[in-house]
Amino acid sequence: MSQFFRKEVVRLKPYVFWKISTDTCIKLNANESNYGLPSKIQESISEILRSTDLSKYSILDPNKTSQLFENYIWYGIENVIIDNGSSAIIKWIMSAVLEPGERVLTFGPTFTLYKNIAEGIWTDYSELPFQDKKYLPSIQEISEWKPKLIIVCNPNNPTGHIIEKKDIKELVSKNPHSLILVDEAYIDFWWESSIDLIEQFDNLIVSRTFSKAYSMAGARLWYAVSNKNIISNLKKLQLPYHLNTFAITSLYTLLENMNVYKEQIEEILEVREYTRRQLEWMWFEVGGSHANFLLIQYKSNNISAEDIANQLEKQNILVRHFKGSPDIDNYMRVTIGTREQMDDFLNTLKSIIT
Repeated sequence: MSQFFRKEVVRLKPYVFWKISTDTCIKLNANESNYGLPSKIQESISEILRSTDLSKYSILDPNKTSQLFENYIWYGIENVIIDNGSSAIIKWIMSAVLEPGERVLTFGPTFTLYKNIAEGIWTDYSELPFQDKKYLPSIQEISEWKPKLIIVCNPNNPTGHIIEKKDIKELVSKNPHSLILVDEAYIDFWWESSIDLIEQFDNLIVSRTFSKAYSMAGARLWYAVSNKNIISNLKKLQLPYHLNTFAITSLYTLLENMNVYKEQIEEILEVREYTRRQLEWMWFEVGGSHANFLLIQYKSNNISAEDIANQLEKQNILVRHFKGSPDIDNYMRVTIGTREQMDDFLNTLKSIIT
């Protein structure tokens, strides 16, 4: 039946979902939160949904949404667009900005979805390597590629390293003819956001999610922040009734109770550093992460990352390995779970390598 599809579509490779978990699995392969919703959030959402009429379409209340976002990030609805997950917003931005054949530039290794989306809308996707595995290439080198869109994942997935705000600022200021998208999906585990730079530059978009630090991956809530002109044009691509009742209820409940997550985020950071120390003691190379995961490599050559991941899976522990990926072919990315989960992971890992 492929005769019905454009040849470019037939050549595309689908996004790979890495292992479907069961209730008995320790799932450390997708960078979701393993802490679950705080009880206050869970109870509030359940109570509201019990009295909600699901026979009607749901829409965001612009006044309520604007006030809640102003309280959270200092910017209201004219500067914010909200939708279902990163894939929707990133695809909109690419579709709105790029003509077929124009270039989107990223820095790798990075989030593989960028490439999938770019190739799906027939643009030229290019990925420059980080300098010394953590710094942006020179501004001159970036400019020579003449990208229409530049994407920076910060903190970066899968390495966990950060690009300092001064370097983001230089990138934006020195590339005025490129739109810069800073993907801050993991910013809640790091303190230096670039959101306020939208007031200084008209070529910057900052995107964020509630999936990582706020246990809302199932609600698929993602938002982007920029100047009013960019946001108004992006909203032209938004489908009507794009958020369902559960997502809107979850969004409002979350924004009204942000304070309840402070201890949970602090615990994730503490468990991350505990896990890092244990892995280093077990002779793993551990990257410096500012996210809710660690990128690790076993220093011995007698067992590969793929073999370790497969043996962990047999013990119902899922991690992500990167076989075939340049620079990180023999690495694993491990999402930080609860202290109990990480102890189970560490003990199982130790039994595999000894």
